[in-house]
Amino acid sequence: MNEKLDVLSKVQLKAINIKEGPAMIIAGPGSGKTKVIASRIATLINKHDVDPSNILAMTFTNKAADEMRERCESLTQCEKINIFTFHSLSALLLRRYGLKIGIDQNFTIFDDGDQLRVIKKVFKDANKDPKKLPFKASTLLNKISNFKNKNIRYNEVSKLEDNDYSELISDFYKRYEVELKNSNALDFDDLLVRTSDLLNSSSEIRDMLEDRYKYLLVDEFQDTNKIQMDISIKLSEKNKNIFVVGDPDQSIYSWRNAEPRNLLDFQKFFPGVEIIKLDQNYRSTKSIISVADELISHNDERFERELWTENIQGNQAVLVTAKNPKLEAEFVTREINYLIGNGYSPEQIAVMYRVNSQSRSMEDLLKEWNISYRLIGAVSFRERREIKDLLSYFSILINPNDEISLSRIINTPRRAISDKTFDLIRSAYGKQDKYSGLLNFILSKPWNENIKLTPRAEKGLEEFADIISNLIGKIKKLNPEIMIQEILDKSKYLKYLEDDPDFDNRLRNIEELRIKAREIGFEIEDPYFKNMEFVQRFSLINNDESINNSDSGENKEKVTLITLHQAKGLEYSVVFIIGFEQGLLPHARSLENLSEMEEERRICYVGITRAKERIYLSNCSQRFTWNNSGKNMFSQTQLPSQFLSEIPANLFKTAEYSNSGEIIFVERKFEKKIFNKNNEKKILDNNFNVSDVVVHKVFGEGVILNISKENEEELLIKFEDYDKPKLILSAFGSLSKKIEIDDQEFDYLNGLDVSNSEDDFSEYFDD
Repeated sequence: MNEKLDVLSKVQLKAINIKEGPAMIIAGPGSGKTKVIASRIATLINKHDVDPSNILAMTFTNKAADEMRERCESLTQCEKINIFTFHSLSALLLRRYGLKIGIDQNFTIFDDGDQLRVIKKVFKDANKDPKKLPFKASTLLNKISNFKNKNIRYNEVSKLEDNDYSELISDFYKRYEVELKNSNALDFDDLLVRTSDLLNSSSEIRDMLEDRYKYLLVDEFQDTNKIQMDISIKLSEKNKNIFVVGDPDQSIYSWRNAEPRNLLDFQKFFPGVEIIKLDQNYRSTKSIISVADELISHNDERFERELWTENIQGNQAVLVTAKNPKLEAEFVTREINYLIGNGYSPEQIAVMYRVNSQSRSMEDLLKEWNISYRLIGAVSFRERREIKDLLSYFSILINPNDEISLSRIINTPRRAISDKTFDLIRSAYGKQDKYSGLLNFILSKPWNENIKLTPRAEKGLEEFADIISNLIGKIKKLNPEIMIQEILDKSKYLKYLEDDPDFDNRLRNIEELRIKAREIGFEIEDPYFKNMEFVQRFSLINNDESINNSDSGENKEKVTLITLHQAKGLEYSVVFIIGFEQGLLPHARSLENLSEMEEERRICYVGITRAKERIYLSNCSQRFTWNNSGKNMFSQTQLPSQFLSEIPANLFKTAEYSNSGEIIFVERKFEKKIFNKNNEKKILDNNFNVSDVVVHKVFGEGVILNISKENEEELLIKFEDYDKPKLILSAFGSLSKKIEIDDQEFDYLNGLDVSNSEDDFSEYFDD
């Protein structure tokens, strides 16, 4: 890569030449923000003679950090520039200075799967049947995560949560924290929370870090949460040299506790901040920019600006309506087939959607047409069984208190150590105070005296103790790559995998793990810390960064299937966004909440601006679904997304895709159905009657009991899965009449014959 500063625009040059003081760069999609950050770092080093060790850059994903590091190295010829994710920086600081707040340096980082296993253990130890609890384990973990990000401790929950379950949630939260502490483990939220605690409690550490990192740069600042904002402020209080880059229009992670107001209110924290707007888009055609800009202009929570580009006008945006998801997928697949036949590579094409379940119809059709694809957001590399097993071996060798990793591998490969046997050992361990950690207790081989076990179980535990004892002596001496081989050999793991029908793929995954282990071998001298860093890197990989290929042809070019959330930061020549329907995009839960509606609009905006040359939007007039109880299926009439009414009709080519596979061009006008500036709802014509059977996007199937005489949009509905009737406003478009299924009409349930389909209609969309 040969980056040159002289190819920057005047506005970009103005941004990178800010040397001192706070600066906020509002960077629209495709405006070159990564180039600006890297060039700013290069300018500080090359022009202002700033020592690279005095610069700290932070972003949100490992991929973004790697890209930024590559650009910086190209511009500066410096290889050791401090570029971290928030979580990796937090892990580094806690390993170095965590003892000041009671954190041992060999702590384990629990990922989502580990956390789920902890919660299930909490339920078990509390003698609670998960099926009888008022919430799922995943829901409880989300609650705990929200509490941590708001700095709410378990003893404060009952004061803040006004519901029947607050005491129960508080108890589980406390038990969860105890389990983490006993395992010498932190979850993702803890990394940030405890780092904030460290900076707030130790002025000595804070002063030392501020003296070290005199210049702070933060990418994607609109995605920071309350604690990340606090960390950023604490690291830049003395010098005030904080340079943040972000875009409120691309803030789409509120469900992860992101605070878009951090960017909007930045000047309140740093008065006198210099604000620069990067409005020029270098990625997309004028046609695509026009669609995106018209849509996002309906949001209030944003900086006023207008995205523009010097690129060509390009093909007009396309909007196609199909009768059902199978026909929608057939249209998209045929269009992809046409595009590939006319020079586009599959890897230049992406199909995006609001929820993961929408991918299924696309997967089926792409397979039928023999078009290779990759599904982003499926099982991540670190979550593949063999990878998780090997990393768990590493974890307990580094941190003997890690009971979650221990429970995973004590019977892997199988050693006749059942869950019952493991519980007996845990129980015996809990009755003594001689040993520090369950693993050390097992290594003492206490079962002959204290625990009555079967001969097979005793033999298995003996074997496991011998394996771990041997490996513990090597974890501090051998590099990660060699340790992998030692674990495989001593545990006989590969022999265990031989009977697995997916053995070849699992073996390739292990080889990939070896390669990643080799990469770290030259960066850290001490083998023990190499192994610690090796495990940590995998723990800190965001699930959104992982790709699971749907077939084994790794070198084959593939179409990308991806959610709109996961698409952020990516770009493709051609983008299809499917499911432009009210209740799907925008999502049903946003229909009665202004702030959530604005976020849904931002999600849509992000998807559209991923496209460089062509953008296709599609929706269905009917969608097959189940009611909430899962007992009955029905076809639900779909209303077009209200976002389509917010984009001028002249910016689209609009068409219908018929049952026979024909494109029929039509003029479309969409009724506006939005919150206006006064938070009032525009009312649509109401065709509902008392006794109508209806379907709600959230509440499922119900019967209309009454319609208000004062406001005909107010419907009293008794839903099948709820005891009390609910008052529903039909103006939001979340309600539709139930239509009984006609097997012939909905032949997509049994698949469509596409063998005789023409694939040349696509030329009608070319300009």
